[in-house]
Amino acid sequence: MKLRRRFGALALLAALVLLPGCSNSHDVQNMAYVTAIGLDYADNKYKVYLQILNFNSVAKTENPNVGRKIPIWVGHGEGDTLSRAFTSVSETSQLRMFWGHVKVIFLTDRILRESSSQPANSINRNREIRYNIYLFGTKENLDDILSEPSLLDLSPLDTLAYNGSQAVSERFFTLPMTGNRFVSLVSEPGDAAWMPSVELEQKSWTEDEKPKKMFRVSGSYFFRKGKMTAWLPDVDAVGMRWKEKGLEGIPLRVPAAGKPLAVVNVMRPEYKATPVLEGGDVRFDIRVKAAGFIYEIFENRSVADIERETAKVIKEEIEMTFRKGAEQGCDPFGLRQTLYRTHPRVFKSLSDKKGFILTKESLRNVNVTVHIRNIGKLKGRVQ
Repeated sequence: MKLRRRFGALALLAALVLLPGCSNSHDVQNMAYVTAIGLDYADNKYKVYLQILNFNSVAKTENPNVGRKIPIWVGHGEGDTLSRAFTSVSETSQLRMFWGHVKVIFLTDRILRESSSQPANSINRNREIRYNIYLFGTKENLDDILSEPSLLDLSPLDTLAYNGSQAVSERFFTLPMTGNRFVSLVSEPGDAAWMPSVELEQKSWTEDEKPKKMFRVSGSYFFRKGKMTAWLPDVDAVGMRWKEKGLEGIPLRVPAAGKPLAVVNVMRPEYKATPVLEGGDVRFDIRVKAAGFIYEIFENRSVADIERETAKVIKEEIEMTFRKGAEQGCDPFGLRQTLYRTHPRVFKSLSDKKGFILTKESLRNVNVTVHIRNIGKLKGRVQ
């Protein structure tokens, strides 16, 4: 019995000795944290830009160094494939790179014209990179994009492109696009994929009286068969916002031109598109319901009048964006995918005959209803 116990103890001790333990682990302060990736394509080569922040920049501390400039490192690599471009950066990295903190990927219009599926295929094979990262296209220099800090010299992680926050602006038109959502859209028939573009704007902010660049959503790219085929600036794509269920609130000038009647904060639109078959062709009806409250009021008008005028502005934005998209050969409202989901045979037949099936006349009717829930703390002027 004692001998059996001794053999059992020796076996247990041997098992403990053979355990690998944590010998392959890395200290968190001795790793390079990749927080953003930039992808470009030029001269028949893929070019990769990696934004690196150190541990103190990524971790949340009790005493953040607000106002102290945070060092931003940008690595560069290139190759005939994306994997070789990534490897060329790793060759000169002095620390192990950790990819689990990647928040956003910036893609130039050059690589989007070449292919959107190749970057998605390469990046999604990395087990550390998450699927819900944000995607932005850009026409800017990637070194400038990846080297720009936030207000008060905070980390780039506190900028619009990284945190996914909605910009409260009359020109705002879309919420951020995540990687998993984009892959889903670009892979389905109907070519409903799109991607917001960003630029660095330096007219609005100054630091010690010097112009300061800040991120701004500048427009949207649209795709057909996995490649970027069109781009709409924000002023033309503004009607897209009324299909965003997660819209927190947009200050809308009513009416859009001429003497202002009111400024209404519109939120949480309910959007629905319906294909209408007419003989051998198809047209579409769009219906939007939204709520809102009054920011400002300039005339003594009834709530019903303000609701009606607000609905008119929204309707005009939707019609304008659809018209601009049809001119560029793109589909800002994903109407072709709606047709594919409801009438797949009709979609296939029309696509085989026409290719791009939308024209300026394809939008038959836009119906908008706005309900103003309150008029604010200050009562008056509204009848």
